[in-house]
Amino acid sequence: MQPQAHTLACFVWQDARPLRGLAGILDWEMCGFLSEALRGEQFRGLWRESLLVGGRPYVGAQWIVLVGLGNLGAFSKERAQEALCQMVELVRGLVPTDVQIELPGRDRDRLSLDIAKPMLANLCDTDRDRWTIIDRSESLSIR
Repeated sequence: MQPQAHTLACFVWQDARPLRGLAGILDWEMCGFLSEALRGEQFRGLWRESLLVGGRPYVGAQWIVLVGLGNLGAFSKERAQEALCQMVELVRGLVPTDVQIELPGRDRDRLSLDIAKPMLANLCDTDRDRWTIIDRSESLSIR
């Protein structure tokens, strides 16, 4: 599966490797670029740290936005909400036509989809933005 959207958005843990979920797929498609950035400490996945990467020619997206979740053990529903707010603000600055996002904590089952999906829906301007949740084998449209 190669994600296709204007913008791809995902979250990265500071202390959990290898990358999983959307970040793992993107790392694979980008020939280990994200892993190399993590090893070289250009991006570490620290709490609220962010990284904007051009997606082309590796993936169909113009932009890839990553936000750090910090340590796995410090993750909570409140932190998920804060990280998601940060992600939405970063992505809106790119004026995307459509966004595919993996919700925070979903790559390691740290937050249920029933809790995470409404968090995103409450933050999105569905008249302007099209956000699609990437969650393992299913894709769920927010619009």
